[in-house]
Amino acid sequence: MKKLLLTSIAALFLATGTAHADESKTIRQQCESELLGHTTSKADRAQELADIEECVRDRSPKPQPAPARFRPWQMAWQCNDLRVTVTGQGPNTVNYDIAGTIWGGINFTQTFDLREGNRLFLRGVPCVPLS
Repeated sequence: MKKLLLTSIAALFLATGTAHADESKTIRQQCESELLGHTTSKADRAQELADIEECVRDRSPKPQPAPARFRPWQMAWQCNDLRVTVTGQGPNTVNYDIAGTIWGGINFTQTFDLREGNRLFLRGVPCVPLS
């Protein structure tokens, strides 16, 4: 059973490598058919080979970078007698923890500006970042 599993994995690796080699070979053949001419001088032949290598590099698939993983974040603000802790718990989730005495309701506004940074306002008055 173990031998069969190892043989299957080896066959999978060989098939993947063969498919990649076939793709590279096809790209090289396309570039050669487009750029290879009938030159007689060694300098022209060297330039043709350099152009073919550049063509292969340009047409070969580029590896895609992995997407950035979400990292939780936290910011603390002082708004008059209130302390507000803003926590990013997920890509689309923000938690607001308010400590202090609240009289007559509350109205917070938060801005997300790349140039000026994040800002928090309590009833239109800017809060002071603590961290």
